[in-house]
Amino acid sequence: MNPGLIQHQLESRFALLVKTLGANEATEKKWANEFIARYNEPQRHYHTLTHIHSMLQCLDQFRPVVKDETALTLAIFFHDWIYDPKSKDNEMESVKCFKAFASEIGLSEAIYSRVAGYIERTITHSLPTDVERSDSDLCLFLDFDLEVLSRSETAYERYAEEIRAEYGHFEEADYCAGRSRVLRSFLGRDRLYFSDEFYKSREQKARVNLEQEISKLEAGSIST
Repeated sequence: MNPGLIQHQLESRFALLVKTLGANEATEKKWANEFIARYNEPQRHYHTLTHIHSMLQCLDQFRPVVKDETALTLAIFFHDWIYDPKSKDNEMESVKCFKAFASEIGLSEAIYSRVAGYIERTITHSLPTDVERSDSDLCLFLDFDLEVLSRSETAYERYAEEIRAEYGHFEEADYCAGRSRVLRSFLGRDRLYFSDEFYKSREQKARVNLEQEISKLEAGSIST
């Protein structure tokens, strides 16, 4: 889809959500403008409006099984609000921005806590306890975020190139070693996808894609 059309659709969807949450027109416009500005920052190549659009498409597809659409939508919009490839605290900084948003529009503590918790979970993309695993919306949210892993070979290669571009400050050898280590840690998990919906239909393809990227990384064939 055309990037301009994606931006228009997302800006409208974000503004409508903020409006339904009770914000006035000035507040709605302020946060919608910041949303667009954040995800259009020059250091972003994958973590852009297109990524948010893809996650929302997943949400639309799985809406019948989503329990709290408002919280899940907010988590999607805010989870990469802050993104600096050189930083290690993007997720918590994104939570801070969401806290400011929630405070300004008077969001309930229950919704704030759920969304903030979801964003924090993207730090490790893990569900360490049985209680958290029972949160089906959280499972879907994390799966939506990693949906890209299960795309076609061509689409996955484009994703890998975009991630490499975001980490262009690393030398080739260092990037290949670090990226390979991260991907191997994912492959070592029992499940890449936590929801049954994703696990049954996407797990195998995602593992093949990860293995292929690791092979290229270890051969040193990834370039900026």
